[in-house]
Amino acid sequence: MESYPLFSLASLVFLAVLCEAPRGPTDLAKFAGGFNQGQCRALGIRCNRQGKYPAPGQSTFSRFLAGIDPVKLNERLLQIQRLPRGPAPGELVVLDGKEPKQGSGSSILTAITAQSQYYFCSALVDQKTNEIPVAQQELLPVLDLAGRLVSLDALHTQDETARAVVLEAGGHYLLTVKDNQPTLRANIEKKVAAPQADFSPLNIPPPPKLAPRKSTRDARKAGPFAPLRSARKTWASPWPARPRDCCAKPKDARMKRWL
Repeated sequence: MESYPLFSLASLVFLAVLCEAPRGPTDLAKFAGGFNQGQCRALGIRCNRQGKYPAPGQSTFSRFLAGIDPVKLNERLLQIQRLPRGPAPGELVVLDGKEPKQGSGSSILTAITAQSQYYFCSALVDQKTNEIPVAQQELLPVLDLAGRLVSLDALHTQDETARAVVLEAGGHYLLTVKDNQPTLRANIEKKVAAPQADFSPLNIPPPPKLAPRKSTRDARKAGPFAPLRSARKTWASPWPARPRDCCAKPKDARMKRWL
């Protein structure tokens, strides 16, 4: 019977994250199946009765992921990130939600920095709700946003979200306003001038005209070796030509024998 230490399974999941592999139980089992015996032994997997180091299967990863405490996992991830990268930089913090690519499941709302992709925390978004209460009640209270600028999607353009960012967390918000909030959009357009665009589609210069395409024969004549070909045709040997008599073959076999 196989036995897998918890740190071995956690190492396999961490390696899958670094390799950008899908991280469902079935995909993790396929990822672990690609390791050889030496790699499995180095990860701490115990030897079975047949003397081999088997890779964990789908059921093992399912039991492992079901027993993980998300709060403790987030703390360990922050510790692992802090060792090589140090403290969080003072950059723009982005709250963005992602849905699973493989299969069905709940989406996750994550807080990271925009430039360096520094991870802060994440929270699970239940299918019965949306990202608004998750951001207001779970992420914003635990984030250190003092003096930081926080960016959120247009879904989070709410009075309660802005109040939580400014009054509770001490940060500054950057929210998107669309046409579904006409009054707020009209007030912003009255007080804030629209930024000038870098370019206009009407002022784009036309593409340069291409030279007419030449045939293959013309291109071969006008290629980079064309001067060499002309020189080879007009090249004259500096050595004097040999007389034709010395190179002539004898017509008679008897003359060839005497020669």
